[in-house]
Amino acid sequence: KNQKYLTLCPGSRNSELMTFMPIFIEIIKKINLNNNFIFHIPTSIPNKNLINNYLVKSKIDNFLITTNDDDKNRCIQESILTISKSGTITLDICKNQCPLIVVYKTSWLNYLLIKPFVKTKFGNILNIIGNFEVIPELIQGKCNSDEIYKTAKKFIDDELLRDQLVIEYNKILETIIVPDSLERISNYLLE
Repeated sequence: KNQKYLTLCPGSRNSELMTFMPIFIEIIKKINLNNNFIFHIPTSIPNKNLINNYLVKSKIDNFLITTNDDDKNRCIQESILTISKSGTITLDICKNQCPLIVVYKTSWLNYLLIKPFVKTKFGNILNIIGNFEVIPELIQGKCNSDEIYKTAKKFIDDELLRDQLVIEYNKILETIIVPDSLERISNYLLE
């Protein structure tokens, strides 16, 4: 597997981009010190310029922004790792057999308001179904560039760990998969 890409999925809403792009830029700078990846960022056409501006202002030039599904899927398949905001995109990443770290952060006020109503320990659908943390999740206080970089570095440096993660999440996927089920789950969640 040609692993020249590392994929970053900051989300599609402006508020998500404002939260995750600064964190992802710090991670890119840390990873760039010891590695030679092209940072792949899949997005929509309306967000392309905003993401491009974040990266260019930060003097980062080793990136590729994709806006169509074929390019997005090809780059995810060729990625050593994906760091993604929690959401339906994580199902696409799993469908493309890429090791994955899930991150999520909201305002502390929102977090404190929502937390009492959340009945699960996990934010990722596969962790919820498996009822254990298969896919690493860095949520709220752990969603910072140092923690994410530390976790990412373990996966970048250890091919066996990456392979094991994909094997483990595939075991959970097999329990819920019927033809086109990932697509149906994504469509259902987007409705």
